[in-house]
Amino acid sequence: MSCVTVRNAVPVVFVDATPSEDAIVARTRFLAGFVGAKTAGAQLCADISQHFDMLARWRAVHPATKRVLFVMRMSNNRPMVAGKAADAVIHLAGGVNPAAFGGYRILDQEALIGLRPDAVLTMEQDAPQVRAALLGNAGFRLTPAGRTQTIIAMEGERLLGFGSRTPDAALELARHLDTPA
Repeated sequence: MSCVTVRNAVPVVFVDATPSEDAIVARTRFLAGFVGAKTAGAQLCADISQHFDMLARWRAVHPATKRVLFVMRMSNNRPMVAGKAADAVIHLAGGVNPAAFGGYRILDQEALIGLRPDAVLTMEQDAPQVRAALLGNAGFRLTPAGRTQTIIAMEGERLLGFGSRTPDAALELARHLDTPA
């Protein structure tokens, strides 16, 4: 993480965007120091760490893993899924991302069936369209998630922002995954 200032210009701050517990705490500490709020930043870092500890304790008692497919949106009635983009939050929640490839891909029915998701995760704002399209997709209905109609919708920034709300979002997802279909 670094800051670059060009003469008579606005400073540009480069912050590590790694989606991990350690990186979230480190960038929070860095930004708090950058804006002159080290004490408040230290408290926020302690709070974030405490919430990650709560997530770890919950997962220790609920060790089951499910295959969670993140659907970004629907494109021509086919799911556009995210590989690495949502992988970190799925992993934090104790799930396994069956689409752990880089970038985004639009899946046909055969690929969707082959991924065998136990649950589909999507952003709240796109949930009605994703739900309607997936439930109408014959391939999706052949997957474990399709048979149980397990589609989890969460607020997008909270889910994928990798900031102070990340441990709570991961715990919420973990609890959804622990709920019997």
